[in-house]
Amino acid sequence: MSAIDNVYGVLFEPVNTFRYLKDNKPYGQAILLLVLVLMVTTVFQTAQLKNNAAIMPEKFGEGIIVFTIMSAVMSLLSIFFLSGFVSLLSEIFWEKANAGGVLTATCFASIPAVLAPPLAYAATITGLEWIGIILSLLIAGWVFILQLLGIREALEISTGQAVLLIFMPLIILVFILICMVVLFAATYNGL
Repeated sequence: MSAIDNVYGVLFEPVNTFRYLKDNKPYGQAILLLVLVLMVTTVFQTAQLKNNAAIMPEKFGEGIIVFTIMSAVMSLLSIFFLSGFVSLLSEIFWEKANAGGVLTATCFASIPAVLAPPLAYAATITGLEWIGIILSLLIAGWVFILQLLGIREALEISTGQAVLLIFMPLIILVFILICMVVLFAATYNGL
């Protein structure tokens, strides 16, 4: 399938398209699509930050650009890390792994995210920020559902298992932080 067919499929027939993507893994299409989404997002986020930062000193303008570019790069790297981590967790718990399929699915699942920054920016310049927030939340929910479907199909697991895998990194992080706080408190009280 072409990239346009895959994009259309993810938006309007996600389950069948993710089944196709898990087997064929068009890495080039997936990564190019993610980079395009991040570029559009970066441009609009920079514009929105500059629009909101009109009262800040001039020197912060360059910092805003660097910040948004670095956040786009970190988003790209985090997709790779989280795809591998989710696949590893799935292999540990259910003996099902497909890091390439998860990577491809999560890249394609990010397609609707390209809509949030332009809509939020348009809402900001028209003075209707609350509409931008609502639209951004709806689009984030759409991306989450697409990621859930993509991970479910890529790993051939249940929806509940996919939800658990999506939240597992957060659960592990919270557990580690709680352990660190308990250790710190125990050490502090012991002195």
